[in-house]
Amino acid sequence: MSIFKRIGLIASGRKVQDAERLSELKVQYPDAEIISNTDEIMNDETIQLVFISSPSRDNLDMAGEALRWGKHVRII
Repeated sequence: MSIFKRIGLIASGRKVQDAERLSELKVQYPDAEIISNTDEIMNDETIQLVFISSPSRDNLDMAGEALRWGKHVRII
């Protein structure tokens, strides 16, 4: 059982790749609600873990923003 009840997923916007990442997270964190709205992710204090799945040129900016909001970040 995961300690994370709500998880953020900031995705690439590519439907096939995003669906694959979402499926992987649902398997890894079956009890967690996965949120993909960036504003909601950043403003919701109950979301502590954020996965970033985007083109590498955007990863650092998004990771930096999530870290500034106090989130744990994993780039996938």
